[in-house]
Amino acid sequence: MLIEGGESKSCCSALFVELTQPKQLSLSNFIFDNCVSEKSGAAVYASTSILNKEAKIDFTNFSFTNNKNNENGGAVFIETSDLASILMIDSYFTHNVAKNGGSIFIAEKTSESSCLVDIWNCQFIKDEALESGGSIFMSAKSGATIDCCNFTQPKATVNGKAISIDIYSCININKCNFYMEKDSIENSAIYVFSSFVQKQRSFDGELLIKGGCFVCNKKGGKATFLIFNVSQASKLKITHDSCFQLSKEESILIIGSSTTIDVDDSVFNRNDCNGIPIPPDDDKKVLTTLLIVAIVLMVVAIICLVFLIVYVVKKRKERNDDDLNKSVYSVNLLQTVWFHFGNSLKYILINDINN
Repeated sequence: MLIEGGESKSCCSALFVELTQPKQLSLSNFIFDNCVSEKSGAAVYASTSILNKEAKIDFTNFSFTNNKNNENGGAVFIETSDLASILMIDSYFTHNVAKNGGSIFIAEKTSESSCLVDIWNCQFIKDEALESGGSIFMSAKSGATIDCCNFTQPKATVNGKAISIDIYSCININKCNFYMEKDSIENSAIYVFSSFVQKQRSFDGELLIKGGCFVCNKKGGKATFLIFNVSQASKLKITHDSCFQLSKEESILIIGSSTTIDVDDSVFNRNDCNGIPIPPDDDKKVLTTLLIVAIVLMVVAIICLVFLIVYVVKKRKERNDDDLNKSVYSVNLLQTVWFHFGNSLKYILINDINN
């Protein structure tokens, strides 16, 4: 189902979901393009309002392009109460914009709420957060897994160009690829922090990065890929099959002395990271219909010119000087036309590639 160009002065211009029963809701095959809202969740706003029982919402094969709002969750805003499980799988996010969570914002309604999040096999391309979480901003007190996802050139002004996580328990980032672009804003691809309050519950914050490639288009700077800013006793583990293109100092920064660190230095300065698969993007320089037509016309014009030159050379042997002068004039005229035609094609090609 395609939903395009929805607008709302409040939250959600397209799909509003509220789960009031302890059941599993499965949604699939939606496309949301150019949805705009003043408040959170430009395309999808999902909420659970169930006490003491677990609710599940599954999103499968969704596509979100050019969705925008002025608050949280440029494409999807999810707010849970008590126990909840959220699954996002096989979905595509590109050019979504919000204050926090350019594409996805997930949070609990109260300090006692608990949410488990799984995001599998999703593509995030050039999302933007005006503050934090260029693609994803989330709080998941029961833990979260982000598995086999690609993040391509996301942006955030404050923290977490790709992901910003409020950590309470175990967060797993497995076999995810990050392709970052250096700009004037010095922040990391992943930003981990904690708003934990002791009286709420026990704290068991742990970040596990297992596999995946972390690549940047330029070297230099600090903490390009990860800032772990947690004051409570916590854990950070990066397995040996992970691949960071830059040095350790350029890649990660640990703030706080209570973090147990298990990181193999061999994962840094890895040249084999250059093979990271970058998903297709609408902004890639591809052969559009206009460009193909221009190339075909150029080939046809070259063939016609060759045939005409051959014809003129042949006639030179058969005609007198007067006829020859006329033929030369024709060639000069054709050369002039060809010059202007070539410049026009060049203009079309350059503009097509730049756009």
